[in-house]
Amino acid sequence: MNNYRLSTFKDLNKEKIPQELIDQVLNLDNIYIKDQDGLRINALTNSLVKSQLFYILAINSRGENLIFKNMELCGEYFEVTPTTLNSRIKKRLPIKKNNIEYILYRKPL
Repeated sequence: MNNYRLSTFKDLNKEKIPQELIDQVLNLDNIYIKDQDGLRINALTNSLVKSQLFYILAINSRGENLIFKNMELCGEYFEVTPTTLNSRIKKRLPIKKNNIEYILYRKPL
C-alpha cells in the first residue's frame, strides 16, 4: 500500500504541485481512492479492495431500511445474483421485491 495522498481540496490550484510528486503518483502500480459509499477501490480497475468490512443497506420508497450482513443474504432476499447486486449498487439502479423498489448501498463498518 502506498502512503501518498492526493487532496480533493478545491483551492489546490493556488498551490503548485511539484512535478516530481506528479511523476511518482503516475508511476504507482496501485492507486486507491474512496468510492461514493466510502469504500476503498482500485483507481485503475474500479474494483473493491479486498478485506474491507461493509454491510448492504436497502432503502425503499417508503423510507424503510433493510440491512444485510453480506451479498449472499442480500442476493437471496432479492432473488438475484451477486453480479446483478453489484451493478445495481454501482449504478444506483432500483431493485424490486413485492412491487416495492429499493436502492442499495454499501456502508463501511
